[in-house]
Amino acid sequence: MISNSLQLVLFLIIALFESVQKRNLKLQQLKQLRSKYSKCLEKISNQDVLICKAIIKQWISNIIDPLIKSCSSIQFIQQSNENSKNPNSESSIQCRQNQLMQLTIQVMNNMEKFTEKDKIPELIQASLFLSLFKSQNIKAPLFVAKRTKYYAKNTLKIGVYQEKMIAGEYFIFRLFVSNLIESSNYMAYQNINHKMQCKFIILAIMGILQILYEDYFSELKQLDQPSTELFQRRIKISKSQDISIITDDNIDQEESLIFGLHGRKNFDNLMEKNQEWLLDICTKFAKILNNLHQIL
Repeated sequence: MISNSLQLVLFLIIALFESVQKRNLKLQQLKQLRSKYSKCLEKISNQDVLICKAIIKQWISNIIDPLIKSCSSIQFIQQSNENSKNPNSESSIQCRQNQLMQLTIQVMNNMEKFTEKDKIPELIQASLFLSLFKSQNIKAPLFVAKRTKYYAKNTLKIGVYQEKMIAGEYFIFRLFVSNLIESSNYMAYQNINHKMQCKFIILAIMGILQILYEDYFSELKQLDQPSTELFQRRIKISKSQDISIITDDNIDQEESLIFGLHGRKNFDNLMEKNQEWLLDICTKFAKILNNLHQIL
């Protein structure tokens, strides 16, 4: 029969062994993280800036171009003209809602398809991984900064949802949105009715993506202090209805990823009456985030 003192010694030995194992595992993970960081940083650094932009633009165009094509169709133009005659009529409102639902699904189908690992260029995969690090995020939106820390050289503290949040913000609000706005500003519009309808659809899709993003991560525990300095994206619309996004340090406390987009109350009626559509886009959104996370 083992004495109590011997049992205590065995317990301490086992505890020490497990502690050493955990420490070695953490050191191994840190080594792997640093190695991948260095390789990805080297991959990006060795590329010409213009080539990087061209690769991103080409990849994002796979998602955006079908939307631009749909908005340029004869049917869409005809509906734009018809809706402009009596824009507040029930039929015009329903037509715009149907267009929005169909085109949102189209965008998200393409997002889901082209965020699969074999569809994402290596350069963008490296950029997505680097987005997890504080060294690449001198400033961040309030919503993100309050809910996660970034990887640093000696930390392994952020979890799966935090990684999804950072990668999702990078993909949607840095890459996709900026390229979508640029494409919309260079579209060939048939008339002012067509232009106004296109801008409505594009801004509404961006607003829906913002709502889906905020809902998906809203339950994450918030930090006592933001993890980095803050910036705010804001929508700006010119007299000619061209869209741009400006950034500044004046933070809206509602935590908008892009201030100036339609909020939830503008979509409540649409979402309440179209639950199947809502479930579909929520499911697709989760799959897009999972796709992005699988390549990190």
